[in-house]
Amino acid sequence: MDTAGTWRADADLSPAYSRVDYDSDFDILLPEAGGTWIGQPFNHNTRLDACLVRRNSTGEVRTAQEDYAAPDGWLNWNMLWWNSTQDSWSILALHGGDDNALHPWYGYLVWSNVRDTTLIVPGQ
Repeated sequence: MDTAGTWRADADLSPAYSRVDYDSDFDILLPEAGGTWIGQPFNHNTRLDACLVRRNSTGEVRTAQEDYAAPDGWLNWNMLWWNSTQDSWSILALHGGDDNALHPWYGYLVWSNVRDTTLIVPGQ
């Protein structure tokens, strides 16, 4: 497609795909305070307590447990997901809840208490 928005017969239509490197962490930006839908970026389960959170304005990084215990927690570590087998909402949580790991193909509603944070999901 050219800049005018019309298809051209001589255009290069070779798609290019990239993959997530399973050995590196995956950053999920949460730009505003409030709810954001996220997904597990890997094709394996990741325990929620293995995740980190970064306050981008200061560069400070906390473990999930440190942020959970902090009086000014940046994230609400109780994430919602739709359990289609039970036809109801379930809770992904550090303590209690219905599950404690991010799963491939699931969508999670995460609540950020402050703006400009990043949820860091570790690779393997």
